[in-house]
Amino acid sequence: MRQLQWIVPGVVSGILAAGCGTYMEAKSNIAPGGQLNRDIVSAKTDLALAKRQGDNLRDQKLQRDREIERTEKRIQAEQVELAKYDADLSEAYRQQRLSKARHGELKSQLSSLQAEISALNLQNASDRIQDDPKARADKEARLAALEQRRRELQSAMSILLRR
Repeated sequence: MRQLQWIVPGVVSGILAAGCGTYMEAKSNIAPGGQLNRDIVSAKTDLALAKRQGDNLRDQKLQRDREIERTEKRIQAEQVELAKYDADLSEAYRQQRLSKARHGELKSQLSSLQAEISALNLQNASDRIQDDPKARADKEARLAALEQRRRELQSAMSILLRR
């Protein structure tokens, strides 16, 4: 029994001391400059960083969408030009201003350009889904080369059709 007298106060003291330590820790956490304030400052910093990253991503997407639209307009303009050349070429052949061989050669070049522009149009559409800077640069180079080939075809056709 005597041992119990000494054990009970010891246990109670231990419980109070443990509870007191938890209380003191909680009190220091919520005090100004405590862990809670540090956590809040850290969370606010992370939120501000995430917002800036989100803004940057939105700006990049907007810029990419504008670039895709510009490319789309260039492609559409090339398609219109090629359709016009096709009609002019057919008309010149009907009027016998071109030999069958020359008509076939120009028609082949025209078909090649139309196939390339169709491929570029598909690639441009896929760029809306997935951005690949290397593919984008390749597409721009292909489009510039296609425009140059179209100008060469235009020059050849204008020389032939003037006769």
